Amino acid sequence: MRGWSRWALIASVSLNLFLAAVLFARPHPPPHPPNLDHIVDRMAEPLPAADAKILRDTFEPRRAELLRMDMGMHSLPALMQHILQDPEFNGAALLAAFEEATRIHSHFDGTMAQIVVEAAGRMSPEGRRKLWAFPGPPPPPP
Repeated sequence: MRGWSRWALIASVSLNLFLAAVLFARPHPPPHPPNLDHIVDRMAEPLPAADAKILRDTFEPRRAELLRMDMGMHSLPALMQHILQDPEFNGAALLAAFEEATRIHSHFDGTMAQIVVEAAGRMSPEGRRKLWAFPGPPPPPP
């Protein structure tokens, strides 16, 4: 094989690999945070059965409220993206969206805290110790 044909072969293979990477590499959407049932199940899993029931029973009446907040939190990124991509940037609208996200997130955290406090007050000492050991949500992906 002559010198130029070897380089042509290497360039061709390289170009084909690059094009294959462009065609087949798709950005992966970020994973959806775990749903509320999954969070409560993870919290209840290490608890004694009676304490796990207390936690689930305390959570259940607040489920609809928490789901509404969860849906609200998950709809805001699309709104923020729309505001940022609009040719006529509206800083006030973006700030309002951030403030709404903060408000919803704070209310969600407060409601979950109320559930944990109420449930812990009715749990056994062993259940409270195991609840304390709950690692919390997984870290966000890199």
